[in-house]
Amino acid sequence: MLKRTLFIATFLLIFATGLVLAADTQKILEEADQLIKAGQYDTAFKLLSEADKKSENPEIVLKQVDIALNYFAVSTMHQMFAFKDLQPGETIEDIRGNEESESESGGGVYSYYQFEIDKILNKLIIRFPKNGQLYKALGEFYFEVSLRYGKGWLKPEQELVELAEKNCLKAEQNGVFDAKSLSIIGVVEIQKKNYQKAVDYLLRVLEQNSEDGDVNYNLAYAYLHLGHLDEGLKYAGISLNLYHDQEYKSDAARLMALLYRNQNDDQNAITYYKLSETISPNNYYNLSALLELYIKAKDLKMAASTADALLALDPTACDVAQDIVRSYYKNGQIEELFSFFTRMEQKYGTQDQVMGNLFFNKAYAFLLIKDFKQAKDCFTKARQYFGKCLHKDDQVFKLIDQELKELGNN
Repeated sequence: MLKRTLFIATFLLIFATGLVLAADTQKILEEADQLIKAGQYDTAFKLLSEADKKSENPEIVLKQVDIALNYFAVSTMHQMFAFKDLQPGETIEDIRGNEESESESGGGVYSYYQFEIDKILNKLIIRFPKNGQLYKALGEFYFEVSLRYGKGWLKPEQELVELAEKNCLKAEQNGVFDAKSLSIIGVVEIQKKNYQKAVDYLLRVLEQNSEDGDVNYNLAYAYLHLGHLDEGLKYAGISLNLYHDQEYKSDAARLMALLYRNQNDDQNAITYYKLSETISPNNYYNLSALLELYIKAKDLKMAASTADALLALDPTACDVAQDIVRSYYKNGQIEELFSFFTRMEQKYGTQDQVMGNLFFNKAYAFLLIKDFKQAKDCFTKARQYFGKCLHKDDQVFKLIDQELKELGNN
């Protein structure tokens, strides 16, 4: 009887101690939340670090991860973080964009902490293998690192993406998921070209947050590859309306144009490529698509101005001039193609490298129509212009000489 009484007393003592620790944790987390709300990020992180010096408490560690990923002032490979308590009117974006402050960081402007999130979370997962929140945080960490550092991190970029999805899926298996983790899975499935699986996850995200422009855009992109063009247009249109960032808005308009183009609705495709170009001008993909659509529609005046604008993006780039040649030739507008070259030779007559590029591509245009004499003349002129501005060992001279050699045999 005595032994049984002693056992019960010991059990009650341990149980009571556990309750106190849980209560302490809750109190610390509430205090940290108040500090975060007030922009006191360094004080909040320090409070949590002192409460759990060995990073053994999952709840405290997860709160530290939240601060590290969302409120850092400076990050070193997302393995070491600097935090700062904000002054009134100051924002974390102000801090991150202040190069002068970063240069002073060694002098005590920021407080630095080594906080290797992946190692800490992986150790906790070994101890708490059913804690879905740990998997979710780890998956989101890997995805954030893949976006921020790409190929420049401690693990290969592809491995980071795979680890992101693996851990978000593990979190889901343990009953923990939200719009962010489901979206990560959807994005990774798009990268893996598993478009239907991506759609399944992204639709679940919209059930939680239908106002996410990125999710709607990614859904439209997945539907494009599945060939479900009407569905793609629906979600691309939603993303276009939701986006405020000019680049994103331009991308959404261009995606709508591509969807219409796949429906052979050239007029609507032109409308949305023009909208995309209006939102964010001088985009290569817009101009090259518009050029071909205008030529196809025999709107040669618009085609001409678009071809001129396209070359103007980089008059020395051979691939840009090649695209123009290809578009005109493909649609049987040879005369318009040579009119383009005439205009450009007049415009860029004093720029040797541009003129070399024009005659180089004009030579290939003559080869397409089997006018070997004119092609030879243009290659010769291209060599002369390039000789004034490029190093003699440039690869272009070998290409020209090879073409001239072959033409000499015709």
